[in-house]
Amino acid sequence: MGYTKAENLAGEFYSLEKLCEILSQNWQHSAAAIKMAAIAVDSDRIMELIDEIPSNYLILATELSTLVRKYSFDKIIALTEKL
Repeated sequence: MGYTKAENLAGEFYSLEKLCEILSQNWQHSAAAIKMAAIAVDSDRIMELIDEIPSNYLILATELSTLVRKYSFDKIIALTEKL
């Protein structure tokens, strides 16, 4: 997966995988919920979950929304599978 525009304090860019990992540690829903919706090819449910992502993870929410709009459910599954 690619890198986002989000940076850590050292100025290093976060990968989508790292943002998902951080999010899953700090969000009431887990990456597993998004993965299950992607396996079910349930774009409506994924978008509902994305809408609940805290605003400080806007970059991740935007990237995930783009994957949903492109019907890239396989990429969403691969992204969340490691978490």
